[in-house]
Amino acid sequence: METLRIVEPPKSPLLNDRFLAQITQGRDEPDWLRDLRREAWAQARISTLPNRRAEHWRFTELRGLSLTRFSPPEPPRAPGELPAEFSTYLAEREVEEGETVRLNLVNFEPVGPLPETGQVRVMTFTQAVAEAPELLRRVLKSLAQRKFPHSVFSLAQQALTDRGLIVHLPAGESLSAVLEVNAWLDPGEGRLVAPLIAVVAEKGSRGTIYLDLTGPAEAEENLVLPSLAILTDQEAELTLVHKQTLAQSQWVFATRRIELAPRARLKVLEVSVGGRLARTETTTEIAGQGSEVELLGITFAGSRQQINHYVINRHSVGEAHSDLLYKTAVGGRGRYVFYGNIVVEKNCDLTNAYLANRNLLLSDQAKVNTMPTLEIMSNDVRCTHGATVGKLDEEMRFYLLSRGIPPGEAQKLLVFGFFGEVLKRIEDPFLRKKVDQSVARNIERIGTWQES
Repeated sequence: METLRIVEPPKSPLLNDRFLAQITQGRDEPDWLRDLRREAWAQARISTLPNRRAEHWRFTELRGLSLTRFSPPEPPRAPGELPAEFSTYLAEREVEEGETVRLNLVNFEPVGPLPETGQVRVMTFTQAVAEAPELLRRVLKSLAQRKFPHSVFSLAQQALTDRGLIVHLPAGESLSAVLEVNAWLDPGEGRLVAPLIAVVAEKGSRGTIYLDLTGPAEAEENLVLPSLAILTDQEAELTLVHKQTLAQSQWVFATRRIELAPRARLKVLEVSVGGRLARTETTTEIAGQGSEVELLGITFAGSRQQINHYVINRHSVGEAHSDLLYKTAVGGRGRYVFYGNIVVEKNCDLTNAYLANRNLLLSDQAKVNTMPTLEIMSNDVRCTHGATVGKLDEEMRFYLLSRGIPPGEAQKLLVFGFFGEVLKRIEDPFLRKKVDQSVARNIERIGTWQES
């Protein structure tokens, strides 16, 4: 097996030369994958950290981040058994609603055999390289599209991904139960790790997936560059909930790429809780007539956390529908940044698009910057957008207090109600129970934010 040689690009202060060689050492990878890594690596090496002159980075505080102090993770290996803290985490969050197929991952390697899911294939990244290279190539090419903005973080992710999970739903096949994926990430200290999750749904397939990315509560500082690709063919239907609850010591820069074919239907809920700075960049290509996509977000930002969402919904054909609703509760000295953009290209008549960002301030020190925008290049469309930032309704709070409800409980009820508009859109009983549970747990943490 050949070790990948590095073609020296101009020197960059951000990334160490050894990264790519260490990641690919001993790997038997096809030429197209090596070429993709080389191209992304060359661009990453000459990139600088984003600066605040860029519109969608101007409210993101990168102070304290130095890429040179991170090193490659250990090669993926079978974990054998669940770490004790992971076992406790799962037991405390067990729900009995609905039927599920469970897969537990430690550093994105399965604990035990992969689940039996009929004709639906569930593969690790290494398995996909060997057994489904064309499927993996489709996923990685989607992530590498240059028509979407890229940063040093997304380029490094493309070059350095060495672990992950790929779910392939063949044409006409369905998941018979919710696929529940619990991923425990504990790469050590001072590591850069770039896991991949991909879902490819072929024509007429159906599936519901729950993904929880978490790790030790007292983890050392790492740089985590996760990517999620959701690719649908005609008439596919997917519902996916993904939750990120990594420790508040972690730097997290996530990339999501979504592609919709004609008459495909997709619902995605992102629950964002963890990270010192956690930024997710989502680009959705709505390229099929009759397609529908619903992007939902629930975010809690407390203490001194920064959480950012950068979302582009691009309509490249007409007669399609997109609906984006992100809601956030910010407390302590937390900070939340939202940049959302609906793009409707020329000749995309009968497009129907909606974008909304609603934010709740729970302390005087909390801060929100929200920027919803539209770029409309067609005439016969229906596109709306809006954003709000405010505090709890004092009249409602007074009403609850007057009924004998203690102040702390009153606040919890009001915050839970704030997220109700998103929660009611989750129809699957297992997903709804999981998300309700997560919201309730994070509402309990609000008191600790106020003291931070």
